[in-house]
Amino acid sequence: MTHSYKGVALFVSAWLIIPLMDVSAKQLSYLGYSIVEITWARFFFNSLVIIPVLLFTQRNAFRKPVMPQWQFIRVACLLAATFFYFSALKTMPLADALAIYFLYPFVITVFAPLLLGESVGIRRYLAVAIGFLGTLIIVRPGFQSIPAGVWYLIIGACCFAFYNLYTRKLINHAKPSEILLFQSLSGTLVMTAIVPFFWKMPDLKALSLFLVMGGVSALAHYLLILSYRFASASFLAPFAYFEIISATLFGFIFFGDFPDSWTWIGIAVIVICGIYISLREQEKPNNT
Repeated sequence: MTHSYKGVALFVSAWLIIPLMDVSAKQLSYLGYSIVEITWARFFFNSLVIIPVLLFTQRNAFRKPVMPQWQFIRVACLLAATFFYFSALKTMPLADALAIYFLYPFVITVFAPLLLGESVGIRRYLAVAIGFLGTLIIVRPGFQSIPAGVWYLIIGACCFAFYNLYTRKLINHAKPSEILLFQSLSGTLVMTAIVPFFWKMPDLKALSLFLVMGGVSALAHYLLILSYRFASASFLAPFAYFEIISATLFGFIFFGDFPDSWTWIGIAVIVICGIYISLREQEKPNNT
């Protein structure tokens, strides 16, 4: 059980900082950079951050990839999820986009028994649903009309769910550093082949935003990958709702969106949901 809580701590830490990458991507789209170039930058600058670190600390991460077929599927899912999510951010507020993107815990919970053989009970399904309702409370104005980017978010959410599921499949066979390195290099190679057709020379501000994306992405995804070593995908899924807390904060700092009382109610629902899941796991870890 101590390991499960360690997994939760790592998982939540990752999601609390990831919105910084989203803020950077949204600002870059405002500056006229294409989604392809922004997606490329997310992987390229991620690689610039992690390769020197791993060369000095974990050189064995550069060995031949373990289970490359799973790793390629996982990277393809992440590439698609990143592209579609960034595409939606270009035309939608951050909080609204996140609310729809939070369809992915549903997909994880549904497919975890099929792909991972994990046991998921009715109470955990209900907790995921309640957590999603909390996000709806937060972004209720966005649901008065359906934005054009909604389909991008639905596709991206499904892709991101399978990225998480394949992370869980790999974590017992490869080290987090190896998975992260393969992810970064593969994503960079694929996007580098495409980005020349969409290239705009970045200025100093864009380069600084690129670096923020790379650094945040490297740290957050390392924490995310490591978390699956200590807890199951279906158990961790509801805790991803903690991202809305930092997204709300960053929305206020960077875009002047001040949370109202309904937003705080929604955040409370999300936090209570995560705590409940943790307590149920302690009591009946295999069937709740």
